[in-house]
Amino acid sequence: MIDMRLLRSLTSEQRELQGAFMRQQGDLMRQWSMGIVTVINSPALALVGRILIHRIKPSIVPYSIQTSWQEAVSWAADRLDANGLGEHAWRVRQCLGSSSGGEVG
Repeated sequence: MIDMRLLRSLTSEQRELQGAFMRQQGDLMRQWSMGIVTVINSPALALVGRILIHRIKPSIVPYSIQTSWQEAVSWAADRLDANGLGEHAWRVRQCLGSSSGGEVG
């Protein structure tokens, strides 16, 4: 889960670093990741993200952009459930789904 609700934009250096990381870790991500969900509450940034992920540079793992923390928690828990990790999904819903701000603790 990536929370970008407070982010306004990435610098070109941050975009470069993110791209380099994805290229370097692609094989491991395909092997071990069940998916990535990003919370973006800006409609414009969410649209740009969706265009990038679905049209220009498809993700190497299942990927979703959600507009609320609760939707992101639900998506992540559903991915765990789909991979036979129901207990972990329940824990994610309990620990992360009860906080509207996404803070834990």
